[in-house]
Amino acid sequence: MKRTLNILELNASGRLGDSVSRMLSAEVVGALEERHANAAIVHRDLAAGIGFVNNAWIDQVPTHSFSRPARRPRGLTHDLNPNPHPPTQRPLEITMNDQTPSAATVATAATLLRLALGIMFIAHALLKIMVFTLPGTAGFFESVGFPGALAYVVTFAELAGGVLLVAGVAVRSVNLALLPVLLGATYVHFGAGWVFSNENGGWEYPAFLVVAAIVSALLGSGRFALRLPSPLRATEPEPSAG
Repeated sequence: MKRTLNILELNASGRLGDSVSRMLSAEVVGALEERHANAAIVHRDLAAGIGFVNNAWIDQVPTHSFSRPARRPRGLTHDLNPNPHPPTQRPLEITMNDQTPSAATVATAATLLRLALGIMFIAHALLKIMVFTLPGTAGFFESVGFPGALAYVVTFAELAGGVLLVAGVAVRSVNLALLPVLLGATYVHFGAGWVFSNENGGWEYPAFLVVAAIVSALLGSGRFALRLPSPLRATEPEPSAG
Protein backbone atom coordinates (compact mmCIF):
# COMPACT_ATOMS: atom_id res chain seq x y z
CA MET A 1 0.00 0.00 0.00
CA LYS A 2 2.76 2.47 0.93
CA ARG A 3 4.63 1.60 -2.25
CA THR A 4 1.53 2.37 -4.29
CA LEU A 5 1.15 5.75 -2.56
CA ASN A 6 4.80 6.58 -3.21
CA ILE A 7 4.36 5.80 -6.90
CA LEU A 8 1.28 8.04 -7.07
CA GLU A 9 3.15 10.88 -5.33
CA LEU A 10 6.04 10.57 -7.74
CA ASN A 11 3.71 10.63 -10.74
CA ALA A 12 1.90 13.69 -9.36
CA SER A 13 5.15 15.54 -8.69
CA GLY A 14 6.39 14.65 -12.19
CA ARG A 15 3.23 16.05 -13.80
CA LEU A 16 3.55 19.18 -11.68
CA GLY A 17 7.16 19.58 -12.74
CA ASP A 18 6.20 19.20 -16.40
CA SER A 19 3.48 21.83 -16.01
CA VAL A 20 5.88 24.25 -14.33
CA SER A 21 8.47 23.66 -17.09
CA ARG A 22 5.90 24.29 -19.80
CA MET A 23 4.75 27.51 -18.06
CA LEU A 24 8.33 28.75 -17.72
CA SER A 25 9.08 27.91 -21.36
CA ALA A 26 5.97 29.78 -22.48
CA GLU A 27 6.97 32.84 -20.43
CA VAL A 28 10.50 32.79 -21.85
CA VAL A 29 9.23 32.49 -25.41
CA GLY A 30 6.69 35.26 -24.81
CA ALA A 31 9.35 37.56 -23.40
CA LEU A 32 11.61 36.90 -26.37
CA GLU A 33 8.76 37.55 -28.80
CA GLU A 34 7.88 40.83 -27.08
CA ARG A 35 11.50 41.97 -26.99
CA HIS A 36 12.05 41.18 -30.66
CA ALA A 37 8.77 42.86 -31.64
CA ASN A 38 9.80 46.04 -29.80
CA ALA A 39 13.19 46.01 -31.53
CA ALA A 40 11.50 45.51 -34.90
CA ILE A 41 9.22 48.51 -34.25
CA VAL A 42 12.21 50.70 -33.37
CA HIS A 43 14.08 49.64 -36.53
CA ARG A 44 10.99 50.22 -38.65
CA ASP A 45 10.41 53.68 -37.19
CA LEU A 46 14.03 54.64 -37.78
CA ALA A 47 13.90 53.33 -41.33
CA ALA A 48 10.57 54.86 -42.34
CA GLY A 49 11.08 58.25 -40.68
CA ILE A 50 11.73 61.41 -42.68
CA GLY A 51 15.23 62.75 -42.10
CA PHE A 52 17.32 65.77 -43.03
CA VAL A 53 20.73 64.63 -44.22
CA ASN A 54 23.42 66.81 -45.81
CA ASN A 55 21.04 69.77 -46.26
CA ALA A 56 18.57 67.55 -48.17
CA TRP A 57 15.17 66.17 -47.28
CA ILE A 58 15.05 62.37 -47.55
CA ASP A 59 11.56 61.17 -48.37
CA GLN A 60 12.11 57.46 -47.69
CA VAL A 61 14.99 55.33 -46.46
CA PRO A 62 14.91 51.61 -47.33
CA THR A 63 14.10 49.63 -44.21
CA HIS A 64 16.46 46.78 -45.10
CA SER A 65 19.46 49.08 -44.57
CA PHE A 66 18.67 49.25 -40.84
CA SER A 67 17.61 45.64 -40.14
CA ARG A 68 19.44 42.36 -39.98
CA PRO A 69 18.14 38.77 -39.76
CA ALA A 70 17.07 37.87 -36.23
CA ARG A 71 18.21 34.69 -34.57
CA ARG A 72 15.31 32.40 -33.80
CA PRO A 73 15.27 31.20 -30.14
CA ARG A 74 15.78 27.51 -29.67
CA GLY A 75 12.50 25.63 -29.62
CA LEU A 76 10.53 28.41 -31.39
CA THR A 77 8.54 27.03 -34.34
CA HIS A 78 7.48 30.31 -36.04
CA ASP A 79 9.28 33.38 -37.33
CA LEU A 80 9.37 36.41 -35.03
CA ASN A 81 9.80 38.92 -37.89
CA PRO A 82 6.43 40.68 -38.27
CA ASN A 83 7.20 41.52 -41.89
CA PRO A 84 9.41 38.80 -43.38
CA HIS A 85 8.77 39.99 -46.93
CA PRO A 86 8.91 43.83 -46.98
CA PRO A 87 7.31 45.57 -49.93
CA THR A 88 9.47 46.77 -52.78
CA GLN A 89 11.20 49.99 -51.74
CA ARG A 90 11.35 52.91 -54.15
CA PRO A 91 14.76 54.49 -54.82
CA LEU A 92 16.22 57.03 -52.45
CA GLU A 93 14.74 60.44 -53.30
CA ILE A 94 16.74 63.54 -52.35
CA THR A 95 15.46 67.03 -53.04
CA MET A 96 18.26 69.59 -52.92
CA ASN A 97 17.77 73.10 -51.57
CA ASP A 98 17.45 75.96 -54.02
CA GLN A 99 21.08 76.97 -53.71
CA THR A 100 21.76 77.27 -57.45
CA PRO A 101 19.88 80.21 -59.00
CA SER A 102 18.24 79.86 -62.37
CA ALA A 103 19.58 81.52 -65.52
CA ALA A 104 16.77 84.10 -65.38
CA THR A 105 17.69 85.04 -61.80
CA VAL A 106 21.36 85.44 -62.72
CA ALA A 107 20.44 87.63 -65.71
CA THR A 108 18.23 89.84 -63.54
CA ALA A 109 20.97 90.21 -60.93
CA ALA A 110 23.50 91.11 -63.63
CA THR A 111 21.13 93.76 -64.99
CA LEU A 112 20.55 95.39 -61.61
CA LEU A 113 24.27 95.49 -60.82
CA ARG A 114 25.12 96.83 -64.28
CA LEU A 115 22.56 99.65 -64.02
CA ALA A 116 23.65 100.57 -60.49
CA LEU A 117 27.31 100.83 -61.50
CA GLY A 118 26.48 102.77 -64.67
CA ILE A 119 24.36 105.33 -62.82
CA MET A 120 27.05 105.66 -60.14
CA PHE A 121 29.77 106.41 -62.72
CA ILE A 122 27.57 108.97 -64.51
CA ALA A 123 26.73 110.66 -61.19
CA HIS A 124 30.40 110.91 -60.21
CA ALA A 125 31.34 112.34 -63.60
CA LEU A 126 28.58 114.97 -63.43
CA LEU A 127 29.68 115.80 -59.87
CA LYS A 128 33.18 116.58 -61.14
CA ILE A 129 31.80 118.67 -64.02
CA MET A 130 28.88 120.54 -62.45
CA VAL A 131 29.80 120.82 -58.74
CA PHE A 132 33.58 120.66 -58.37
CA THR A 133 34.20 121.85 -61.97
CA LEU A 134 36.95 120.36 -64.04
CA PRO A 135 39.63 122.87 -62.93
CA GLY A 136 38.71 122.24 -59.30
CA THR A 137 38.89 118.48 -59.86
CA ALA A 138 42.29 118.90 -61.51
CA GLY A 139 43.46 120.84 -58.47
CA PHE A 140 42.31 118.05 -56.16
CA PHE A 141 44.19 115.49 -58.24
CA GLU A 142 47.33 117.53 -57.93
CA SER A 143 46.86 117.84 -54.15
CA VAL A 144 46.86 114.06 -53.73
CA GLY A 145 49.88 113.48 -55.97
CA PHE A 146 48.31 112.82 -59.40
CA PRO A 147 48.76 114.94 -62.53
CA GLY A 148 46.02 117.53 -62.97
CA ALA A 149 45.39 116.46 -66.56
CA LEU A 150 44.41 113.02 -65.27
CA ALA A 151 41.21 114.54 -63.85
CA TYR A 152 39.91 115.18 -67.39
CA VAL A 153 40.68 111.60 -68.44
CA VAL A 154 38.98 110.12 -65.36
CA THR A 155 35.91 112.31 -65.77
CA PHE A 156 35.48 111.34 -69.43
CA ALA A 157 36.07 107.65 -68.62
CA GLU A 158 33.43 107.70 -65.87
CA LEU A 159 30.86 109.46 -68.05
CA ALA A 160 31.40 107.34 -71.15
CA GLY A 161 31.73 104.11 -69.18
CA GLY A 162 28.57 104.84 -67.20
CA VAL A 163 26.57 105.42 -70.38
CA LEU A 164 27.86 102.18 -71.90
CA LEU A 165 27.01 100.22 -68.77
CA VAL A 166 23.46 101.58 -68.64
CA ALA A 167 23.05 100.69 -72.32
CA GLY A 168 24.56 97.26 -71.77
CA VAL A 169 27.32 97.65 -74.36
CA ALA A 170 30.68 95.89 -73.86
CA VAL A 171 29.91 95.43 -70.16
CA ARG A 172 32.88 93.22 -69.37
CA SER A 173 35.39 95.45 -71.16
CA VAL A 174 33.99 98.64 -69.63
CA ASN A 175 34.11 97.28 -66.08
CA LEU A 176 37.68 96.10 -66.50
CA ALA A 177 38.69 99.43 -68.06
CA LEU A 178 37.22 101.37 -65.12
CA LEU A 179 38.95 99.24 -62.48
CA PRO A 180 42.07 101.49 -62.42
CA VAL A 181 39.81 104.48 -61.67
CA LEU A 182 38.23 102.66 -58.72
CA LEU A 183 41.58 101.37 -57.46
CA GLY A 184 42.97 104.90 -57.62
CA ALA A 185 40.02 106.18 -55.59
CA THR A 186 40.63 103.44 -53.02
CA TYR A 187 44.27 104.49 -52.79
CA VAL A 188 43.36 108.16 -52.32
CA HIS A 189 40.90 107.41 -49.51
CA PHE A 190 43.01 104.72 -47.84
CA GLY A 191 44.71 107.14 -45.46
CA ALA A 192 41.34 108.40 -44.12
CA GLY A 193 40.48 105.10 -42.45
CA TRP A 194 37.93 102.45 -43.22
CA VAL A 195 34.48 104.03 -42.73
CA PHE A 196 33.51 106.30 -45.62
CA SER A 197 31.79 108.73 -43.22
CA ASN A 198 35.20 109.67 -41.79
CA GLU A 199 36.74 113.02 -42.61
CA ASN A 200 37.85 112.98 -46.28
CA GLY A 201 36.05 109.62 -46.65
CA GLY A 202 37.34 106.13 -45.87
CA TRP A 203 38.24 103.39 -48.33
CA GLU A 204 35.26 101.03 -47.75
CA TYR A 205 33.05 102.52 -50.48
CA PRO A 206 35.60 102.58 -53.35
CA ALA A 207 36.83 99.11 -52.31
CA PHE A 208 33.26 97.82 -52.49
CA LEU A 209 32.91 99.36 -55.96
CA VAL A 210 36.04 97.48 -57.06
CA VAL A 211 34.45 94.17 -56.06
CA ALA A 212 31.11 95.15 -57.66
CA ALA A 213 32.83 96.00 -60.96
CA ILE A 214 34.64 92.63 -60.97
CA VAL A 215 31.36 90.78 -60.29
CA SER A 216 29.62 92.72 -63.06
CA ALA A 217 32.42 91.83 -65.46
CA LEU A 218 31.98 88.15 -64.55
CA LEU A 219 28.18 88.20 -64.89
CA GLY A 220 27.99 90.11 -68.15
CA SER A 221 25.26 92.39 -69.46
CA GLY A 222 22.16 90.51 -68.30
CA ARG A 223 18.76 91.66 -69.57
CA PHE A 224 17.74 94.72 -71.59
CA ALA A 225 21.20 95.21 -73.08
CA LEU A 226 21.80 96.97 -76.38
CA ARG A 227 23.17 94.55 -78.96
CA LEU A 228 25.40 96.27 -81.50
CA PRO A 229 25.90 94.57 -84.88
CA SER A 230 29.15 92.67 -85.08
CA PRO A 231 31.16 92.64 -88.34
CA LEU A 232 31.98 88.98 -87.81
CA ARG A 233 28.35 88.15 -87.18
CA ALA A 234 27.28 90.00 -90.31
CA THR A 235 29.68 88.03 -92.53
CA GLU A 236 28.56 84.66 -91.17
CA PRO A 237 26.32 82.75 -93.61
CA GLU A 238 22.76 82.29 -92.45
CA PRO A 239 21.71 78.68 -91.81
CA SER A 240 19.67 77.10 -94.58
CA ALA A 241 15.96 76.60 -94.02
CA GLY A 242 16.21 72.92 -94.84
